[in-house]
Amino acid sequence: MDLFAGNNYGNINYYTNNGSGVFSSQGLLQANGTDISVGSYSDPTFADIDGDGDLDLFVGNDLGYIFYYKNLSLTSNAGEDAEEICSLSYTLHANQPDAGKTGTWTIQSGGTGSFDDIHAYNAVFTADAKNAYVLRWTVSDGSNTVFDDAQITFNSDTENPIITCVGNQTVDADANHNYTVNGSEFDPISTDDNCAVASVINDINSSTTLAAETLSEGTTTVTWTVYDEAGNSSVCSFNILVNAYVGITDITGSDIHIFPNPVNDFVTLDINNPGNSKNVKIQVCNILGEILIENKVLRNKEKIDLSELKPGMYVINILTDNRIFTSKIIKK
Repeated sequence: MDLFAGNNYGNINYYTNNGSGVFSSQGLLQANGTDISVGSYSDPTFADIDGDGDLDLFVGNDLGYIFYYKNLSLTSNAGEDAEEICSLSYTLHANQPDAGKTGTWTIQSGGTGSFDDIHAYNAVFTADAKNAYVLRWTVSDGSNTVFDDAQITFNSDTENPIITCVGNQTVDADANHNYTVNGSEFDPISTDDNCAVASVINDINSSTTLAAETLSEGTTTVTWTVYDEAGNSSVCSFNILVNAYVGITDITGSDIHIFPNPVNDFVTLDINNPGNSKNVKIQVCNILGEILIENKVLRNKEKIDLSELKPGMYVINILTDNRIFTSKIIKK
């Protein structure tokens, strides 16, 4: 390390180090060909204030002033080595040359490629292949040159994207024994990727959404697949159970008859087994929906004993394999 020492005349004495701690005087430090002088009692220090990779000079004096001298020596800094996995383009980060100096990018190894501007310190380099490139930043003042290299490695994206689905779902079929998907309710909750998501599709309609899709009664397994721009993929799946349609029909207008109504103690149901169901049940419920009496129907005409019930309004449900018939009765 060389030595710079201020003196009481405001100058700076410059001494070079031969590497063994032996210093040789080089006279006074100059700026623009003239000895530096800040008045009296100079106190020098160095710092890279402009971030161009070289040390600039700051000199204080006994009056409290600080003098700034920019270092205009040739400096080349190609920036840090880097890795790019999401594309074949990379924005470089070299130092910006001082006024009157020119910087130039060149490819030293790795293959072929191009710069959008070979003289721009922040040029965009586009590689022709996935490879490790050594790129050189050369700075010149017309007489002298300095250079620095940066290795930019272009690798393939091997990281799979991320997809999150809803959990298993249960819905009820409509009168057509289908369920129509409401908007995006069964679409993925989220997708993500270290680079960029390219597409998301499902295996039901090969589309990006299940909105308005018709699902039949029973269980349907839905699988969503997400792809990134490199072709990596991930999947998530879930089941949608569509419950069978069970219609609820008022007994009025059907072939089922209930009499008498109002009733004292016994009510008779003329059922005629609607729909030829194999299993038919009768329920008597209060207005809160609580089941008070439940019988299996064994005959076309069933008599139900209501003598234990208090006077009031009740609901009679007749449950078949695929339908519920309902009617209100009044107990005297």
